[in-house]
Amino acid sequence: MDRWLDRDGHPATAYELHYGARMIRCFVERPRSVHAMLTNAVARRPHGLALICGDESLGYAELDARVAEAAGGLKALGVEKGDRVAMVLGNGIGFVVVLYAIARLGAISVPLNTRHTLAENSHIIRDCEAKIVVHDFDLSNRVPAPDLEGGLKHTIAIGREGGSMLPELRGAAPVEKAEAVGEEETATILYTSGTTGRPKGAMLTHLGIAHSVIHYRVTMGLTDDDRGLLAVPMSHVTGLIALVHLMVHCAATQVIMPAFKASDFIDLAARHRITYSLIVPAMFNLCLLAPNFEKADVSHWRVSGYGATLPRPSARGRALHGDRRQALRLRCRAPLSPAGLRRRPDRMAQGRNRLRPTLSRPSGDCGV
Repeated sequence: MDRWLDRDGHPATAYELHYGARMIRCFVERPRSVHAMLTNAVARRPHGLALICGDESLGYAELDARVAEAAGGLKALGVEKGDRVAMVLGNGIGFVVVLYAIARLGAISVPLNTRHTLAENSHIIRDCEAKIVVHDFDLSNRVPAPDLEGGLKHTIAIGREGGSMLPELRGAAPVEKAEAVGEEETATILYTSGTTGRPKGAMLTHLGIAHSVIHYRVTMGLTDDDRGLLAVPMSHVTGLIALVHLMVHCAATQVIMPAFKASDFIDLAARHRITYSLIVPAMFNLCLLAPNFEKADVSHWRVSGYGATLPRPSARGRALHGDRRQALRLRCRAPLSPAGLRRRPDRMAQGRNRLRPTLSRPSGDCGV
């Protein structure tokens, strides 16, 4: 890692004392909080396009105004610095607005999986001592009722028809200025899946998130000219850090898919001239198998990432679908590897495996 940091052209670093007595190599120039990413983006590109979801789009100045209104609504409900606010929200512009509204108040966001049951959400909400839950209206039956004698004071249902306006959080005085926070303070709590026991909360600090997005930006070579396509859950660390926060940090444009479907992903990538994405290998496979893949122009898609192990080739898949992985490489701006990461020596992560078509979930849907 040190050799990667020492390469020419990489941001300057210095050793700093953090978390008690730990000497950590840090980027000298970095956002000092999660909310500072939005502040910087608004200053750099106030009229630049920030978010696209369906027929709705927001520029950075508009996003900032929506965040101010939502922060005012949360503050009026009693949210203060250090309070936990749980989010049971699917992919959409509303998720981003609420996320940064929480950050503006110096509170701690707790995004939850929209597939959780009521029992799972209840455990996490009690465990993190959330004061408020903001949730999609159609997920109301998966959110516990407020306990006025306990920690949970309010639940706020967000209707889909309101879009980014979030009328349920409007009406109070907007909060224009972000609360000051320390870099080592917790910004977000993400819970484990609970596969081997009760879900456990992982505390993500402002310092850690800032360094994560800088690593992604430098490794992927991203700028404010890029357009990302988000198709993984925003409530997962991949969607939250490697897409939502990353694209705001770059003052770039984020196209949001409420749910992944391979043919829709290909259409959006072509229509919006997507340059960056981060999806899992099964989703790459489904894109290769999509019926509209052959004619789609994805030449702007220059860099991507993936998580987990790449699938091995299936003989039947090779026989039926030929070398579509090579078509993906040729039709994207060279040199995009079939694994989705650029093959250049100045990149920290390099895709060494080969993406090959398989016939799993051939319908084009992928659950994440």
